[in-house]
Amino acid sequence: MAQWDESKKFWTETARTVLLGVAGALAILWVVKPWEKDIEYRAELSKTVLAIRARVVDEFLAASYRYTALAYDACRAYQKPEPSNDDQTAINLFQGEAVDSFRSARNRLDVYFESSDLSHELLTADRLSRELFALCRDAKTEQKIWEAKRQELRIANNSAAMTALRILDIRR
Repeated sequence: MAQWDESKKFWTETARTVLLGVAGALAILWVVKPWEKDIEYRAELSKTVLAIRARVVDEFLAASYRYTALAYDACRAYQKPEPSNDDQTAINLFQGEAVDSFRSARNRLDVYFESSDLSHELLTADRLSRELFALCRDAKTEQKIWEAKRQELRIANNSAAMTALRILDIRR
């Protein structure tokens, strides 16, 4: 076998490295390049879906907070024999806009997240919401009873939101 001097070894290694580099570049062009648009599309789609889902959770939290805050005002107003105009406004918002907004946000949460755990928690929140509404409308219900039910609803709503965030892998 012939002995190679250092110069010949250097140029042979250099040529081999250049050829492997060119072969790698061609492989990237033939293998990766056709999939590049699809990879970019899927990455952008995943990012968009994550942003939409995060916004849905945020809107649910805002709507549920507003609903439970108005529940406090409305329940107190129901207990008064002669509700003031502000009390009547609270009752109307609690029975109308706030509950509609809450249910809409709850439904979006259910649609955007397919999870039996989340669906179970949302059903619990629905039940608690109906119970709170019934307790508020009954003027004989003591404040501590409907306040406890209101707190249960808040906890259920927060739990549902945390489950949704766990599905997104935002909260552990």
